Amino acid sequence: MSEHGGKAFSSFVAITFFAAINAFISYLTLTVLAYFFGAGSEIDAFFAAMTLPQVILAILQVIIPATFIPVFMKSRTEGEGNSWRLASIAVNAAFILLAGIAVIGTVFSKRIIALINPGFSAPTAVLSSSLFSYFILSSVFTGVAVMLSSICYARKQFVRPLLAQAVSSAAILSCVMLFHGRLGLRSIAVGTLAGSLIQFFWLQSVLFRRGRYVPSLDLRQKEVVSLLALMLPLLLGSLFYKTNVVVERFISSRLAPGSIAYLGYAGKINSALLILLTQGISLPLFQRLSERSAVMDLPGLRDALSRGLRAMILLVTPVALLIVLAGNDLVRLAFQRGSFTPQATRAVGMILLAYLGYLLVSTVGLPVLNTLYSLQLTTTIALVGAGGFILYVLLALVLSRVMGCTGVALAASLQSLISISCFLWIVAKRIGRIPTSPILRCLQKAILASGASFALIIPLKHFLRGLAGPNLVFMLGTAVAFCVYGGALMVLRTEELAFISKRFLRKG
Repeated sequence: MSEHGGKAFSSFVAITFFAAINAFISYLTLTVLAYFFGAGSEIDAFFAAMTLPQVILAILQVIIPATFIPVFMKSRTEGEGNSWRLASIAVNAAFILLAGIAVIGTVFSKRIIALINPGFSAPTAVLSSSLFSYFILSSVFTGVAVMLSSICYARKQFVRPLLAQAVSSAAILSCVMLFHGRLGLRSIAVGTLAGSLIQFFWLQSVLFRRGRYVPSLDLRQKEVVSLLALMLPLLLGSLFYKTNVVVERFISSRLAPGSIAYLGYAGKINSALLILLTQGISLPLFQRLSERSAVMDLPGLRDALSRGLRAMILLVTPVALLIVLAGNDLVRLAFQRGSFTPQATRAVGMILLAYLGYLLVSTVGLPVLNTLYSLQLTTTIALVGAGGFILYVLLALVLSRVMGCTGVALAASLQSLISISCFLWIVAKRIGRIPTSPILRCLQKAILASGASFALIIPLKHFLRGLAGPNLVFMLGTAVAFCVYGGALMVLRTEELAFISKRFLRKG
């Protein structure tokens, strides 16, 4: 293995490891909330309060790494001092902007919650606005931490920001465990604020050390102008694309009580799966695509994209089959205890299945989006995002009348499938036709191995049902299924295993 290949694989392992830890801690936090508060109006208030801060963070997590990292890396080639000045100005501007949003959000919290969730009762709206003030304030420090994390990623320092996220998540979980009896749902709001402060102070030395930080807001600097030119169209597009959740809350607040909670729980499972499936590959992949795009190495870009697509197919196929065959079992394992009832499990399981298209597109489509980001086609992404948002609103309004909150989730899946089709067409126009035969061959092997693995565990599950509880049966069956899946891929001589396990996106 080459030196670069070894570093790429070690980064992949480290990123996946810490992403798994962070997802597990976040899952425990949500499990504790489900145990004590179930899926009623209180949890509706919690998910509603998180809506706008979640949108802000989602937008920052898209536009900052996709635009700042390439500009920062290019700036470093022209001088170390120049790059740190760019980073300082970007962090200063982000802090001032987010602080202003937080002040406005805190002052008008009641009006904002009422506007986004018109169907809330008065007690639910009061609780939600109280929680919202904590969450919007925490977004200031979390947002700056995203910028500091991007500096780390640009310098190929992956572990530190991921460790900071894990420590932040642990702080939130600790606060909920210790203070849920005294503070109720405010315990997670206080914990989120504390976690954001911990994450910020953990990362601040990346920039705020002697010789790096510059107290400047000179937006006329050449690199800053380039950064803003890349960010603006992507920001405008993200305001549409990432505000799907706002529409989701608006529509579901008018449905039966608990609808927001059901969508929120299913969304959290989706988020955890996406982190586990994509975060270990996303950062090294984007770095490799950016290197190829910088020199317009179109054959290398097509090869990296093809490898990324095949890696994602191998990872997501068994997970998709698991949701189809045992989605309710997954929800029961995750949440069904205490105040979380079997009825809530069935409702969340149905929504999780409706979200399957969104999950597939978010994983398999990641290399496609990363390719567009590496080519700095932010205006194109913004236009497709705006069109996708309009399509989602129309679909959600129609389907929610027929299927309730399940229709809202299905609308997200349909919109995602249509949007990724547009992105694929654009990528093919820009870099040339992507060879489909290796991708189709990989997909066939993934489906065959997944089908074989789940078919083999059916007798095992029947055998274990008389010896263990349903959660243990599900965990053992799933573990065996994934082991069989990996073995089946090796028996089928799946070539993609080599570059996933040893030389993922190896240079040259």
